[in-house]
Amino acid sequence: MLVAGIIAVGAARLLFDVGSILLERAPASLDVSALERLVRAAPSVEEVVGLHAWELDSGEAVASLVLVTGEHDLARLAGVADELKHALHAQFRIAHATIEWRPRANARPCC
Repeated sequence: MLVAGIIAVGAARLLFDVGSILLERAPASLDVSALERLVRAAPSVEEVVGLHAWELDSGEAVASLVLVTGEHDLARLAGVADELKHALHAQFRIAHATIEWRPRANARPCC
């Protein structure tokens, strides 16, 4: 009976982890408010209209960001995006981030 109980507890934990991954839930350890503050503080970012973070497998998180900018220099925006990706990895262990820039004139909320 004891062995069956230990197996049941382990199976329940595994099922919870698998469910979280399949449902693309944000990692429990991720402070989304702090992540958004970091992104808002970056140069050229005027507004965050989309922020999605989820876990691919236990421990590897990914994020998708939709940011509004008034900047027109694509090279500058690419540099800011690279800096943001490094900061997200260093501070939040985000393994991969996709950053989409939208002009201020077309700042509709993300789908």
